[in-house]
Amino acid sequence: MQKNDDGSRTDHGQVESKKANRLKHLLTGDLPLQNATTFFILISCLDIFMTNLLLRMGAIEANPFANYFYQKWGFNGMIAFKLVLVAFICVIAQVIAIKKVHTGKNVLYLGSFVTGLVVIYSARLFVMTV
Repeated sequence: MQKNDDGSRTDHGQVESKKANRLKHLLTGDLPLQNATTFFILISCLDIFMTNLLLRMGAIEANPFANYFYQKWGFNGMIAFKLVLVAFICVIAQVIAIKKVHTGKNVLYLGSFVTGLVVIYSARLFVMTV
């Protein structure tokens, strides 16, 4: 028997069934953090757009990891790097949300905040050079 959050007790089979249902819902239903994930992806796409705009104007990629992919495989390589990173963060947040929804949401909020700062900085650079 396991103790639930509300103080009641559940046998091991019910706990495993609940976990299996949550995982099944994660793979087939609405995501528990659908809005936060969508916002994070949107901000990340804005980052890619602003990066492309600035690189075409002669700027340098400041992120050393992204710059490595940019130097090795061009802009498509850098897009692939950034999108893989975004996908990884989204998956990690969803997995965390299986047990702690609030923590998973905070991971996405932090990612959105940091990426948003980069987008704002990029927009500032763009305005200063135009």
